[in-house]
Amino acid sequence: MERSPERLSGVDMYFLTPAPLDDRHIAARWPRLATSPGKTWGHVDLAAWMRTTGVAITPSFFVVDSSGTLRTVIRGEMSLEALLRS
Repeated sequence: MERSPERLSGVDMYFLTPAPLDDRHIAARWPRLATSPGKTWGHVDLAAWMRTTGVAITPSFFVVDSSGTLRTVIRGEMSLEALLRS
């Protein structure tokens, strides 16, 4: 995703992690995604996340349509190709 953020143009994405992140860390690690429109970064409490989603923090995509309906969950693979296949 970092190499081709333009392929996700018009897609809102939320990057969540149980580890604290600050803007400098995000910009240093993912400079193109950090400034890409529609990308939001956040910190979640691991216990609350697991209660809400039933998923331990692993690389996971939750694909939600424009009405807010969960369409698919992709676990264990963090790639643009996996996301686009869904």
